[in-house]
Amino acid sequence: MEIGDLIKFNDPGEPNDPRKVGTILGFDTYRSAARGFCEIIIEVLWNTGNVSWILQSRVAQINV
Repeated sequence: MEIGDLIKFNDPGEPNDPRKVGTILGFDTYRSAARGFCEIIIEVLWNTGNVSWILQSRVAQINV
């Protein structure tokens, strides 16, 4: 995944989430104290017009 790529929300545990697709704006890491390791997070401009951070594992890249 790279900045500018299209992604889709891919978390079956939240079927009613309004975030469906988005554009990657940036990357960072999140250190989970509970899990004891770093995870990649991405900043996304969503179809809802909101910008937010989400774990990379919760999205999938849309191949175009």
